[in-house]
Amino acid sequence: IELCLPLSVALSNDGKWMYLGTPGGEAVKLSASGTLVWKKKVFDAGIRQLALSQDGARLTLLGENDKASTLNADGGSAFSQADVAYLGGYDQKGIQVWVGSRGDIVSISSAGKARTEAVRADGKLQAVSISQKGSHWLALTKEGKLGQVTATAWTPIDEGVRFAVFLGDKRYLYIKHDGVAFLRSVESTHYLLTIVPGQHGWVVVDHEGRYDGSVAGTKDVTWKAESEALSIDQFFETYYQPGLLSSYMNEHSGRVGSVPAYLTKGAFLPPKLEMDFPGGKMVSGKETKVVAVAESRGGDMAEGIRLFHNG
Repeated sequence: IELCLPLSVALSNDGKWMYLGTPGGEAVKLSASGTLVWKKKVFDAGIRQLALSQDGARLTLLGENDKASTLNADGGSAFSQADVAYLGGYDQKGIQVWVGSRGDIVSISSAGKARTEAVRADGKLQAVSISQKGSHWLALTKEGKLGQVTATAWTPIDEGVRFAVFLGDKRYLYIKHDGVAFLRSVESTHYLLTIVPGQHGWVVVDHEGRYDGSVAGTKDVTWKAESEALSIDQFFETYYQPGLLSSYMNEHSGRVGSVPAYLTKGAFLPPKLEMDFPGGKMVSGKETKVVAVAESRGGDMAEGIRLFHNG
């Protein structure tokens, strides 16, 4: 069966079903093996967004015509709404939220009953995301201001944000306009993890200084300390921790390793290192003497200096 390139895709939590929204306004349900289950024409306009309930019983489609249609798992129509700008997902009770064309948040019951929420945000809203249990909302304004909404109260989080979404009930991810992403929790005021895309790779750094990433990616990230820019691999022995990203992404994953330093005492610059190479060309097979001198800048000194060349 030939299908148009989809504008939007949704996958069921059990991984058995995939839903597509096409530029021609069709909703398509496929099995995990790619077998077509059903295909239905929903809008004359293209489908730009899908939202699937957590139990897989309902699928909501948002068209380019700002109309939303909610279908049952068998493709039958449940209810429709007009003047919808953004779908914010479902909670585990089947309640869904979206942003209306006027920039207000609307909550929808499983029976299709709509209720406008009186949220006093820092601007006109353009996107919303609901947590797994429905107890928290994230709201994003057209100006890029991100806030948490609890009982219609707005708590500002950050600015210059392009996209934000809950990953469970407490943890959420948002991406800024420069491409840097932050993982945070509603239970803390600081970020948990920063995900930095570089020119040659990637790096993740948590709020306590631990980091992980590709070898090439670490060359694109530096720490700014006073007037110096320090490459992140200078902190390898103390702060490098493989698997850091997976340790944070799941709310119920194993604990992250111990804090690498007593941050309340301050963080010191690494030792200043000077190297003296002999003049002239170094020759293979002949011993070359290199002098390295390390000077402490407040922190502990290593027991010795090791020099690596080509790994």
